[in-house]
Amino acid sequence: MAEWAEAHRYLARGTSAEAGKFHVDRLPYQREPMEMLTDRAAGEVILQWGAQLGKTEILLNALGYFIEAEPASILCVYPTLDTARKFSQKKLGPMIAETPMLKDKVRDPRQRDSGNTILSKDFPGGSIIVAGSNSPSSLRSLSCRVVIQDEIDTYEVSAGEEGDPCVLADARAMNFHNAVLIKASTPTIRGASRIEAKMEESDNRRWNVTCPKCSKAQFLEWAQVKWPKDDPSGAWYECNQCEAHLSDQDRVRMINAGGWVAEFPERAVRGYHLSGLYRIMGRKRQFTSYLHEFAQNFLDAKHAGREALKVWTNTFCAETWEEAGERIEVCNIIERAEDYGANPVPETVGVLTCGVDVQGDRLELEVVGWGTAEESWGIEYRVLFGDPEQPQVWRALDDYLSQRWDHPSGARLGIACCCVDSGFSTRNVYQFTRPRQSRRIYAVKGSNQSGAPLIAKRSGKAGGRVMLFNVGTDTAKDSIFARLKIEDHGPRFMHYPKAQGYTESYYKQLTAEEVRTRMHHGFPVRYYKKIRERNEALDLRVYNLAALEILSPNMERILDGMRPDEEPQPEGNPLKTYKLRPASNFATGWK
Repeated sequence: MAEWAEAHRYLARGTSAEAGKFHVDRLPYQREPMEMLTDRAAGEVILQWGAQLGKTEILLNALGYFIEAEPASILCVYPTLDTARKFSQKKLGPMIAETPMLKDKVRDPRQRDSGNTILSKDFPGGSIIVAGSNSPSSLRSLSCRVVIQDEIDTYEVSAGEEGDPCVLADARAMNFHNAVLIKASTPTIRGASRIEAKMEESDNRRWNVTCPKCSKAQFLEWAQVKWPKDDPSGAWYECNQCEAHLSDQDRVRMINAGGWVAEFPERAVRGYHLSGLYRIMGRKRQFTSYLHEFAQNFLDAKHAGREALKVWTNTFCAETWEEAGERIEVCNIIERAEDYGANPVPETVGVLTCGVDVQGDRLELEVVGWGTAEESWGIEYRVLFGDPEQPQVWRALDDYLSQRWDHPSGARLGIACCCVDSGFSTRNVYQFTRPRQSRRIYAVKGSNQSGAPLIAKRSGKAGGRVMLFNVGTDTAKDSIFARLKIEDHGPRFMHYPKAQGYTESYYKQLTAEEVRTRMHHGFPVRYYKKIRERNEALDLRVYNLAALEILSPNMERILDGMRPDEEPQPEGNPLKTYKLRPASNFATGWK
């Protein structure tokens, strides 16, 4: 294919910086990807390339070759029907018009009965369909030997209700033993990038260059581009071996003498990664060198902010963008620890809740006190060691949940509601909570579905008349993270004591996750990522928040109803909890 392009291809005027005869060696890294398109040993060709590196010319050369030299049915997919039309009108059409060997093959669409439109072109022995990834009818209605997909990272997640458009397009070539598949794109967000995922399945080739000073082979990396402070015009490239200062002319000569090197040569899928550091065409006149232009563009993007830097990373570095995690620093939370005085339950607390997390060798639990406007106080963090498959640790938990705490008013507060995570040792959790539901001790199950309510409607009976509540864990964590950022005592502020089990380990667990962003159905979605191994303290606070939501207490009435030497007994029911049958109607479980 490279030989065909060298012999017959012409670059159209107005669509290329260097119109006229196409020369492969002008951009030497183009040759091998083109040759791989006709190599029977190559199962697929992947191009993760930056902008302005000649990727589109490779795709156009492929189209020209399969029109004239080896006629075939071709499907060419772009993100939308609109971008498909623009490609056909601005790139494909002019190439056909300017290349003599193609001009007679594809009739002018203006001629009557030409068989050609903007999105469909017939030629002897084959045809081209140009489609949008958002058009399922275009992706399922024909069989094609050649499937070319460009900018796949901006495709729709699903072509209507048909599924992944990349998969649908590839399926068009399923019946061809000599199918040609090519996918190209600049990348987007790490973890959501299609081109990144395809590259990870490939042999992962990079353009290898040799330092003219030390003769050591290497790949060009952005970290090696240096410049004097506040003077990007003096930029140089530093060899990562001998640290020699290489000029822009050195860089260009290195690229012209380089070659592709595969990290995993045994893989059939050919993957080519190329960043903007390999650009050797189209330097802007206002810059003294390409390196000057690269450095200035980086500084401009950095100055413009996160979104501009993201675009620069995707289009110049040809790398995915990893969203910076939003996290809470441990030291900031430790510094807010307070001395509650002699009584572990502050006077402003009206309700106690408890969260229980079940682990393989222990139960971890936290008691939280709640006041007006959901201001909260950590009361105690405790670990009960024991095998959850044995009854002893559950008896210890029952004893703990049965105790009462002295309140400064003279009242003695018990646990108003307890949520026990049922994700681990589910049968034992159900067996424990079933006979204790009248005490508002419930089994809960977390759901990290984005936008899920903190507490879903009662999910019904699970495991034989067990009340199970679904907890929107991401929703709860969003609320907890927002509360941890509050600096002034008052509504939703989270207080912590200096004792009662609240050590540095607890605070590390509480802050063991950070917020990141991924793409889902074309939209950015926040999610939580563990940055430390243990996160039980965060989970416990999630369960306590869920317990408060289940109770939905009228805190003002509870606090007003407290009297010395009495338990709070306000009129009516200040705890708007779910109605349950008496505990005697259920199985007894462990005593």
